[in-house]
Amino acid sequence: MGETSKRLASAAVLILFYLFMIFYPGFYYLQTYLILLLGGAIGIKEFYNLSDRGEDGRPFRGTGVFFMLLVISFYYFRFLGSQNQFEAPLFFLQNIKYFIPPFNPVPVAFLLLFIVTFTLQITKRPLDGAIFSVSSTFLGVFYVAVPLGHFLLLLGMAQGIYYIVFVSVVTFLTDAGAYFGGRWFGRHPAGLAISPKKPGKVT
Repeated sequence: MGETSKRLASAAVLILFYLFMIFYPGFYYLQTYLILLLGGAIGIKEFYNLSDRGEDGRPFRGTGVFFMLLVISFYYFRFLGSQNQFEAPLFFLQNIKYFIPPFNPVPVAFLLLFIVTFTLQITKRPLDGAIFSVSSTFLGVFYVAVPLGHFLLLLGMAQGIYYIVFVSVVTFLTDAGAYFGGRWFGRHPAGLAISPKKPGKVT
């Protein structure tokens, strides 16, 4: 099986899995929450791999992963409180005020992330590369957790699932267009660190 055939086969499986994730509301969309946590862990790992500059500065991986999981969890709790497709668990309903507006725990989590990361930098590492280490750790959590969290918020809206489908289709088409465009018209690998085998340079 060629590379393109493998990509098409894996895409078909992932599409079915994705549709199950967003259309099956059973057990409080727990499968969606867990898949987003897994996707977030993979995404932030890739981000931190690209951000690692060694002695010149590197992100605090464990801290970033922990806060990424925490922020996505806060968004999931807010989703449970805002959606009207099913009744949230009793324990959650008794403490819902801590997860829905006007109180928002996400900014508090990011403030705590900054404090913890800055403290770790001062106590565990030299000052060289401090700004890069702190900022890359913070940005990794923001870049990964906030979009995935808003995926949940969209899912909780009355017509939010249609926005999710629209964005997903557009993303899929642009990515597929870039891939096949590179395959058909590219002559040399693009040389991107995140995807070293991606074709795309036309000379």
